[in-house]
Amino acid sequence: MTKRNRRSPEEIIAATEAKLSAMRQKQAVKDAKDHPIASLISDQIATVEKTEREAKKGFGDGPQSFAARIRSHELWIDEINAAADVAELAIECATAQKDNLRELLTSVTNDIANGIEFDISDVQPSVTDAMNVSNENLTVAEQSLLSAQYDRNAFNVIKRQPKKVNPSNNMEATA
Repeated sequence: MTKRNRRSPEEIIAATEAKLSAMRQKQAVKDAKDHPIASLISDQIATVEKTEREAKKGFGDGPQSFAARIRSHELWIDEINAAADVAELAIECATAQKDNLRELLTSVTNDIANGIEFDISDVQPSVTDAMNVSNENLTVAEQSLLSAQYDRNAFNVIKRQPKKVNPSNNMEATA
């Protein structure tokens, strides 16, 4: 066990005087704040601190942080790009289908003009064939779009979840 050293009266007086000096300084600052000039400066400090506090909010890790908002917009842009890819490939397929159908229409109208008689059931298989334009890239693009939508929606769900879970509420939910 260590031996306790008692302070001398001089040390006690010096410590008490240091405390008294600090208290006087604190009171002087408090009294000075009531002065109009000091009050003006204090108000400006408070304004700057408020501005600083508001600016720091974006650097946190909450759902409105800069990083979360950037990630949310990146996911949204990915989804838009995927939708544009699907639209582009759908237009390609539609163009091919229209070309096939126009070719079939030309053939059918020439046959009608030449007096060839036929039934709708004769033409239906050709129409079906003209519509069967497959594009594997379109299927892949549609899957990419669904994936982008899922990613964005999952991020939004996670972003909106509360950070702190009350253990008592959690226990009630599992009971």
